[in-house]
Amino acid sequence: SLRIKKYKKEICRKAGFPERRFDIALNLILSKITLYDFSSFKKFIAKAKTDCPDEDDVFYLALALKQKCFLWSNDKVLKNQKLIVAVSTKDLLGMI
Repeated sequence: SLRIKKYKKEICRKAGFPERRFDIALNLILSKITLYDFSSFKKFIAKAKTDCPDEDDVFYLALALKQKCFLWSNDKVLKNQKLIVAVSTKDLLGMI
């Protein structure tokens, strides 16, 4: 189960919308997300650790390596690594 559901009432209160709307929005978001088991990208962890500027980002970098994709992050230090392309929200908006 998702931890976000634990905060459903608080999110709805702060956002000012009913819980039913939360359920619809969450289901829409989850339909667009692919979850990966750690075992599917663990072989990329060692390589990610070699160039990752922040140990909190190693798993994200490893998964990006496995998927051969860019990493969307506003963390400026991630742009300093050379393994994958890291793009910010501003970069993404500039692409459209």
